Amino acid sequence: MAFMVSVDSLMQNAARVLTATIGRTVDLVDAMELESDSTVIRATVVPPAGDQPATVIVKRVTDQRLDLPGHDGPPSRFLNEWAALEFLTDIEADVAPKLVAADRSQGLTIVEDIGDHPTLESRLFAENSESAMEGLANAGRLLGRLHAMSRDRESEFAATQMRLGTMSPSSDSTIDQRGRQPEFLSILEVSGIERGESFGDQIVELESLIHDDSPFRSLIHADAGPHNVLVAGDDSCLIDFEFAVYRNVLCDAVGPRLGFPQTTGVGWVPTDAVDTFEHSYRRAVVLGIPPAEDDSEFSRHLTAACGHWALNRWLHAWRDHLSRLGASPPGIGAIEAIKGVWMVIDGFVDASRRFGEFEVVADALGRFREEEVRRWPELEPAPVYPALRNL
Repeated sequence: MAFMVSVDSLMQNAARVLTATIGRTVDLVDAMELESDSTVIRATVVPPAGDQPATVIVKRVTDQRLDLPGHDGPPSRFLNEWAALEFLTDIEADVAPKLVAADRSQGLTIVEDIGDHPTLESRLFAENSESAMEGLANAGRLLGRLHAMSRDRESEFAATQMRLGTMSPSSDSTIDQRGRQPEFLSILEVSGIERGESFGDQIVELESLIHDDSPFRSLIHADAGPHNVLVAGDDSCLIDFEFAVYRNVLCDAVGPRLGFPQTTGVGWVPTDAVDTFEHSYRRAVVLGIPPAEDDSEFSRHLTAACGHWALNRWLHAWRDHLSRLGASPPGIGAIEAIKGVWMVIDGFVDASRRFGEFEVVADALGRFREEEVRRWPELEPAPVYPALRNL
């Protein structure tokens, strides 16, 4: 079922939904289409509707790639974002635009318009290091507030999902690696990389910290790359909650350590910038998740989250590119993709060595990476984000 729609039609549908929600007739005018993978517009509400926002953002998710075969209806990403935004609005979490209205038949959400603000990604790819560092600090506080405020409220989010008939789509942040062990072992065997005896046990241990109940389990964004952080001082917010789910919060928070694997066009984040982000994050998240104050507990879960991302990226790279490198030199596209994979593996190896956690898994992935770089020197690391090169 196609969910593509013209801007004019979307405006008319959204006006009807808004009218039904607020109980008075309104129209939407001055449509401005915003850049997005989905259909997203900014529009003015006329006449002004009491305490409702004067301008709103209307979004219609059109990407159905993650839906199950035979699915016919609103994309699951739309329904899950609706659930997340409604949940966050209900608990008065100031981390996302407030949900104004939503409609299943039209497949759209309407949220408050917080105004034009740059993304953290745009700051990282600019030249102003002070602005980029400020953005990283804001992003850390923002994620910390999200995780702290939604702790111990999983049943509320699940009830909202159940009412809407949806569940969280699978994503790289949430795929359980425990069932992938045969593939990991096969990659090492084919590559001639020896593994420690506890390799499999450590994968089970680190994935248990991610997927099973723990003090660090809370609502995560699950796509918390810099493209989804709007930087606006104290009013900074997260957008695009399509993959929101309850998991270990460090799956969101290790982004800077790994060069933000949640997005494309990645770059390396220097240690000082990572420390700035994590300091802001921990000060905020500890208000709802006290164990985050314990350096040992925090570093253990942090390393597990790094390993979780590294295993995921490693397997995808092997399937898409690395298993074929012996036959021919990699193309430009493959080189750029693999640079990001090396960055994630390097971040995991660095965290493992620094904190002494999951060293057998990190050693195997690190040696695999070294062997591949030795065979293909074109696969050098990705560069530092432009705004952070002079730190």
